[in-house]
Amino acid sequence: MKRFGFIVLALMVSVPAWSAERITVAELRGRIQSLHDSGKSDDDVSIKLAEVELSQSLSAENVSSLESLLPGKESRDQLNFLATQSALLLPPNSEIPSTPTPELLTQKAILGKCIEYVTKVYMHNPRLVASKITTYSGNHIKDFHPADLGYLIGRNVPMTLGPYSTHTTEIESENGVERAAPTTQAKNRPIESQISTGPVLSFVLAQAAEGAHLAWQRWQLINGRPVSVFSFAVDKTKSKYQVNYCCFARLEAKHSPGTYYFDDNAEPFKTTVPFHGELFIDPETGTVMRLIMQADFSASDPVHREDTRIDYGSVKIEDRLVMVPMKAFTLVALVPRGNNDALGYQEILRYSDAKYSNYRPVGQRPLPGGK
Repeated sequence: MKRFGFIVLALMVSVPAWSAERITVAELRGRIQSLHDSGKSDDDVSIKLAEVELSQSLSAENVSSLESLLPGKESRDQLNFLATQSALLLPPNSEIPSTPTPELLTQKAILGKCIEYVTKVYMHNPRLVASKITTYSGNHIKDFHPADLGYLIGRNVPMTLGPYSTHTTEIESENGVERAAPTTQAKNRPIESQISTGPVLSFVLAQAAEGAHLAWQRWQLINGRPVSVFSFAVDKTKSKYQVNYCCFARLEAKHSPGTYYFDDNAEPFKTTVPFHGELFIDPETGTVMRLIMQADFSASDPVHREDTRIDYGSVKIEDRLVMVPMKAFTLVALVPRGNNDALGYQEILRYSDAKYSNYRPVGQRPLPGGK
């Protein structure tokens, strides 16, 4: 069902673990304001932002207001990367309303509306196309060229954590399901061609309902409006969620610098895993505003994490409003050569942060400006 192609750098180099100072959103705002007032350069601000990590999620509204204080593209990219890193964290207390927990009957009513929305509305979305801009980030060796492979083996090589490429594609969706791009032969297939389209909302809700582990968590503000947050968990005996990571490959010097390619002789990692997450539901309509899902792997698996967040929003399609994905974030953590740590191992992190725009019926030309 799900196929990720994050390719693992097959180097058994012992690299010091990357660490950063964890700060709150309020502390981040204070530091950016101070850097702005001091007239620091874009490069200086970018370096300072790369030294911290958020302990709370950074909302789109906060990103927008903070960007106006930043001097250039490098610092804005780093701010957006901080927002991506924090996507699955709890928000600041100011974004969690003090509204009392609703009674059990009210909770069941909200979930009932959600099921009706997904099955009778979202799963009947029209066939659409859209523009998708995806930024890829992660820990990588800065300015690394495959020809340097022999030099790197056995040395302590610091790795940079940050964005490294951006790609724009046209995607198609039908009944609320994004269609994967046409596939090519596995050999010499770049990492970007294998990024997953994310979990299917109807699948997640059906599995959560079947697992009987839906539970009230809290109220939370999204775009200034209170939404109901329910957690879910699907154990291994009930889960039908399949992952397929291919493959743990070598880095070939004949290709472009720093590009990871498939190794046809490598074995993929295929398994069915339990998972958990949260549904963010409009209590009045049952509309799903956000989905967070985290796969649960065994400690010995070559994959350590797979975290996904999808934010939905409304677009006008002909004469009606349609809810569609507007942003999708994925974090994957993999380990070279599985759990073999005889020589030490490097955990490889890969983030993909996608933004969708220009939704329109199939066959219709995009509007100017990408709206």
